Formats: sequence, C-alpha cells, structure tokens
Amino acid sequence: MIEDGKNSENVQTVKERVKKGMAKVSVIIPIYNVEKYVEQCIRSVMNQTLKDIEIICVDDGSTDKSGEICDQLRKLDDRIKSVHKSNGGVVSARKKGLELANSPYVGFVDSDDWVEPNYYKDMYEAAEKNQVLLVETGIIDESMDYAVPRKIKCPEGSYTREKFMNIIAPRMIYDGDFYSYGVISPNLCNKLFKRSYLCPIMEKMNDDYCIAEDFVCVYSYLIMNPSVYILDKAYYHYRMVADSGKRKKYDNMCDILKNYRCILEYFIAQISYKNSYLEQLNYFELYSLFASRMDLFDLPEKKLMPYGGITPKQKIILYGAGAVGIYIYRYLVEENNFQNVTWVDRDYNTLSQYYLVKSPEVINPEGEELIIISAMKTSAVKSIRNDLLNKGIEAERIKWIERKYIDNPRKYLLCL
Repeated sequence: MIEDGKNSENVQTVKERVKKGMAKVSVIIPIYNVEKYVEQCIRSVMNQTLKDIEIICVDDGSTDKSGEICDQLRKLDDRIKSVHKSNGGVVSARKKGLELANSPYVGFVDSDDWVEPNYYKDMYEAAEKNQVLLVETGIIDESMDYAVPRKIKCPEGSYTREKFMNIIAPRMIYDGDFYSYGVISPNLCNKLFKRSYLCPIMEKMNDDYCIAEDFVCVYSYLIMNPSVYILDKAYYHYRMVADSGKRKKYDNMCDILKNYRCILEYFIAQISYKNSYLEQLNYFELYSLFASRMDLFDLPEKKLMPYGGITPKQKIILYGAGAVGIYIYRYLVEENNFQNVTWVDRDYNTLSQYYLVKSPEVINPEGEELIIISAMKTSAVKSIRNDLLNKGIEAERIKWIERKYIDNPRKYLLCL
C-alpha cells in the first residue's frame, strides 16, 4: 500500500533545485516486471539523506503493475520522473535514463534491489572531496536466509593516474584466482559516475546486450578514465532470489561475448597499457562461458568435457549447491537426463528446503561415484578437495575443471 510520507527538511527548496536541473545526483532505475519489489527500491532512493537528487524510473514495457507503482510514487515526490517505453532491455532503459539526467553525477539501482540511506551522500562527498571520476562501494548479497557483504579487494582511498596504473590496472578485471573478478567489481549499481564521462561509453553499447553489460560499461569507463575512490562500506543490497529475473539462459552467449570484446578492445586500443587488459579479458570470457553455457564444452556424445569427459551413464556426486552447483545440476539432470546424480553441500540443512541436496556424509570413501566439485573459486575448491582426501577418498574420483581449459580456453572453445 502506497502512502504519502512528508519529509521534515525544506522539501520545497529541494524540489525547486531539482526542477531547475540543479540536482547533485541522478539515480536511474530501469524497471521491468518487478511489482513485488519496486516500491521498496524506489522508496530507498526517496529516503536518501542526500536530498538534492533526481530519481528517473524507466518502465521498460512492464506487463505487471510496476509502471503503475512508479506513477503513484511520482505523485508523492516531485523529484521522481516516471517514464514508460516499449520493452528494449536494460541497456536501452539505462540509456533513456541518461538522456533525461541533468546532474553532474549518475548512479544506477536495479529495481529489485535497495540501498542504504547514506549511500548517495557518502559517494557524492567522496567524489567531490577527492576529485575522482568514479566511486565504488561494497555490495551486500541478500537471500531469504542471509545477508553477506562482499569483500572489498583494495584498501579505502583514492586511486588516480600513476597510483591507478600501478595498483588497480594490473588486477582490475582478473585478480589471479580463477572465477574471481578483479579488484574493481564489474557491477554498475554499486558506483557513482561522472555523467559527462559515462555518456560516450554507453553510446557504444548495443541495446540488445542482456548479460555482463555492467562489465563492459564499468571497465570501458575506467580504461578511459583511470580515476576511482574505493569506499570500504557496503550500502547496496543485491537481491538473490529465484524470481528476481537476474538469472537467465542465453542462447547467443558466444555472439554476446564477441560483441563485448569488440567494445572493450576499441577502448583498450586507445591507451598504451594494452597487454595486461587483454590477458585479463581472456579469463573473463572463459568463466562467463562456464557460468552460462557449459554445453559449449561438450562433445556430440554428451561428455561433460570441462570435468574430464563424464558421460550420462556414470554415477556422479555433485558437491556444492551455490549458483554454479545449481546451474550444473539443472544442466545434468533437467537438460541432459543424467540419471545417477547425487547432490551434496555442507549447508544441506538450509538448502534442502529448496533443492534435493543431501549431507556430504552420504559420500562413501569406498564408492565408485565420480565427485564433481561444483565451485569456481580455487579457495573453495581446495577446501572441498582437502576434506574429501582426508576422508580417504581417492584423488582420481575427485573432478574439477581440467587445467587445460583454464590455461588455454581459446584452443577448446571454437566460438571465441
């Protein structure tokens, strides 16, 4: 139920400044079929302690009540612009928001997420005080059962020019740990951008992009504008639920990655520090494919090649029920009819409420099943592998991604 809530600050003065194009920050919210969450999202922006903001809600052709909710909230707060357009995807919606933005700084919030009250105040002050072109903060992963802040990989502070090139650039996209992003996260929504520098980047992006579009935008921006302040505090709540629309299947993943690479290489070509970025980009392509198109590694006889050529007739224990484990389980059981799959996870008590997950104690040290470790971060893989070895399980039974795919993905992925 939407109810009016008056703010005690001099609301009229703030509204007048925003109307005159004098807002300090424009917050763009692309919206599509999120009636369950969108009011919480918009209200979290309305309630910011930085009042001089404009809130641009772009309804991207929703077929539920999302657009109506935006219009109702618009009546309560003159700082809100509620725009409706035909469905064109998140990139198209963000571009539309940028066209309408008047502020020197721009931020983005996904419509099923929400932010802390001091989010834009703290980022705006950090940008102004340190005269940087980007501010990055932490993210809190939210599920039904837990909220976990992601670790910031760089000490808080300003990184510009030489300091950026020495500390950030060599590890910006890839930090040396397989399936781990670099010291700058690829997420668009935990950042504050300088609008005049962001517009040329967004103009290069194809409206059809539907996965990793944040990655291309963020890293292209920093390649061209090496200036960032790291704010070591988590303000942005990222909703990780099944119906949030964040997880999709993409049939044209290879084409998408080729397009992304063209954009990034366009910007990389304009700078002198090329080789390191290109090498990091290779790793991004690889783990993007592992995360979304495992079938690209398969042979015609349906061998699961990244994990040693496992076939549907073999007995398998899938160890791990995180995002990667869920994807692999669905790929094996639902899409390719693998019959003999047992799924285990250390957190089976919680996960068994939602999935067919059992305790790792069901693993028989004398058994014949092959054990696939369904994790990507090497630290997690090492921990699981050591536990299995300590229980007397033979190393030959334990499978992870074969080293050759990690070391030379282009040799085995013909689409790249």
